[in-house]
Amino acid sequence: MLENIMRNIPFFSQSKRYIAFTLGGVLGLLLILSPLEVFAREDKRILAEQKALELVKEQVVKSKRASVGWRISQSLSRPELTGQDTGSTQLRVVVYFTKNVDQKLLDKLKGLGAAIETSRANRVQLNADKGVIENISTWPEVGFIGTPHTATAQSVVAESVDASGANLFHERGITGKGVKVGIIDLGFFGYSMLTGTELPEDVTKENFRHDLCGFSYCPSQTHGTAVAEVIHDMAPDAQLYLAAVSTTDEFLDAIEWMEEQGVDIVNCSLGYELCGPINGQGWCSKRAGEMRLRNILPVFAIGNSGLSHWAGENIDANGDGLVEVDEDYQSIYFSSGGYEEVSISANWDDWGDNPEEAHSDQDIDLLILSPIPGTDDYERIAMSIEPQEGRPGQMPIEATSFYTAPGRDYYIFIVNTDTTRTVKVHVFLQSYEMIIFDPNIPAESLLQPSDSPLAVAVGAADLTGHLFDYSSRGPSWDGRVKPDITGFAGLSTVVEPGFSGTSAAAPTVTGAAALLKQAFPDFGPDQLQATLELLAHDIYLPGQDNGSGTGLLDISRAAHSPASPTTGFWWNPARDGSGISIQRGQHSDFVALYSYTNDPTGSLPLWYSASGIMHTSITGPIDLLKWHGWPIGGPVSDFTPNTTGKLSIFYFDDRSGVLQVQEPSTNTIQRQQIERFLFAQPPTDATDQRNGWWWDSTLPGNGIFIDVQGNTLFAAWYHYDMSGNPRWWTFSGQTSSNDETLMADILEWHGGPCLFCPQKKPAPQSVGHVELTFNGPDAAVLNWITQDGLSGVYHLTRFPF
Repeated sequence: MLENIMRNIPFFSQSKRYIAFTLGGVLGLLLILSPLEVFAREDKRILAEQKALELVKEQVVKSKRASVGWRISQSLSRPELTGQDTGSTQLRVVVYFTKNVDQKLLDKLKGLGAAIETSRANRVQLNADKGVIENISTWPEVGFIGTPHTATAQSVVAESVDASGANLFHERGITGKGVKVGIIDLGFFGYSMLTGTELPEDVTKENFRHDLCGFSYCPSQTHGTAVAEVIHDMAPDAQLYLAAVSTTDEFLDAIEWMEEQGVDIVNCSLGYELCGPINGQGWCSKRAGEMRLRNILPVFAIGNSGLSHWAGENIDANGDGLVEVDEDYQSIYFSSGGYEEVSISANWDDWGDNPEEAHSDQDIDLLILSPIPGTDDYERIAMSIEPQEGRPGQMPIEATSFYTAPGRDYYIFIVNTDTTRTVKVHVFLQSYEMIIFDPNIPAESLLQPSDSPLAVAVGAADLTGHLFDYSSRGPSWDGRVKPDITGFAGLSTVVEPGFSGTSAAAPTVTGAAALLKQAFPDFGPDQLQATLELLAHDIYLPGQDNGSGTGLLDISRAAHSPASPTTGFWWNPARDGSGISIQRGQHSDFVALYSYTNDPTGSLPLWYSASGIMHTSITGPIDLLKWHGWPIGGPVSDFTPNTTGKLSIFYFDDRSGVLQVQEPSTNTIQRQQIERFLFAQPPTDATDQRNGWWWDSTLPGNGIFIDVQGNTLFAAWYHYDMSGNPRWWTFSGQTSSNDETLMADILEWHGGPCLFCPQKKPAPQSVGHVELTFNGPDAAVLNWITQDGLSGVYHLTRFPF
């Protein structure tokens, strides 16, 4: 029986693969259990709760854990948690101080014989003799001492090349040449034997681990090598930069190094559960997201905790000290099919405003019990009883690890040791074997740093597009949809013959991004992510969802020469009433969408606009503005745009593409296939100087978009009604020359579909008459009159943008 108290998740010393049985197979075994076996299991669970209550009363609730020194001697007595040999007294710890670390403090630590491995803000990761650490724990400026938070590899190739469409890029000679790709991972053992074959001839590497693992000495640490193989298969000429890490501070050091190397994309197939709250504000996630601000696209595995995660409030209705995990039980059950190292952790929402300076005072503990075979007694397998007493450095986390035995049952108890309010608790299990919680909560099972709003979080599907049940789900704690996209898992590599999990899926997305970067060199991180998402196809729920994100990786439709759109009207032929005015200028794009309000009558038109820097083959992602302003015919006044989402358009050629609009308040994404709206024969004359946006600069907030095809002119007029609501009119007619006056009726449109609604055909109504005369390439006069007596003369010029 393990008597030691575990403190934090140790790094996994081996990169094993998931056992090849499916969730359906596991459930099938459960379904064939006889009623007597089911009742016997229920009896075991009841007995486990009774035993847990005894231990809670004896050892958890009543234990006094105020002394840091006592905690050091009890919690850090397992040398293997620090990567040291079993007989060593050296320990790797993180010391949290009550102030930021300066050189004087570092010198004081070194004077005791402590080896400083990394330091930042108010903490120092060091390696020292146990006696030295006990000495340090007595310093008044020491708030807390803990073991480092370490990463877990998220693993459970050519196959992904064809499945993703990367092969079509290869056929065009696009192989990632000139693109720098960074890989942050646990270890790259065996990489040197694969250079020139499965990996590039030359790679750049740096070891940030402070133990013997990284690139040699640890034959089991092949996880990073497998990730590198997948990326090399997808983008064989990309330049690779390899960084080995384990702890969170080593991870942060590796990010700084990647930025110094000037990489374009970083892949990280690791996950942390305890690096702060899972809302993008933890220190790992925030720092990882900052890479994007330095023009680097971060791509992260979302995690494999879809079946091994529980979340709920720490409700103890009967006051016995144990949290109810559902309406029937006070424990989370799981079993194991073999001898596997498992890590169990709890993370709850008591981080405060700055997670790096946490001082949690909601004390929750973990207790794991297992029936002793052949008896009615229970064994205490592990406990984690870190203090949360409001002291600096005390974080709202508990974690422990142990090895399972074949056929054993295990029960996890969440203990309300000393809490004064309700908090939401998340419990994770990490293992290389597929283990299922009962009950399990897939939602919010994502790991850090994939929760960063600036990172691409990647879920996992098989080569047929079936989403794996183990793939972690969103949303993040703050309600954002995650993952962002889904990649392929179940791949063949030399070092990992059955490389699966989100560890394998993330590098398929990274490799695809490298191909896009070579094909479209002007793309930055925003354009790369937008293109990946625009081209993905649904495999789970329609639109964006917390299972697959925007869908499954597929870049095949981008494997052509760079395209630019034809200035003019575009639309979705499957949605009458949809319309997009697109003008591509010399340096920027200007886009307007017309739609309708979402109400039973659909009576109020809407119009949106978006403008931004022009990129090859893509518009956006750029802010989408919704407009309100002064009524036509009335006095000119202020007009008000409100940011309402993001718009992106990827162009397959000059007449077709895909549009994506994201509504931020609901995280709703709508994608539509769009094409050039052709209304005349011969088709559009892209060189006609009349095409594009026009306005009267004395009347801001109005705009007229003109598209001439052959001898037909079509115009849309954007303005407002007497209530300041958007409205849009159209007029069209025949025109054979630039100086001819066009006379046409004005149509006002009502009743069509809203942007996120089912199709609904709009109805036009004649409201007036216009006369349009061009006086040269950049000047025109518009005379207009309406049936209700309004009229005006607009002196139009080209709209500058």
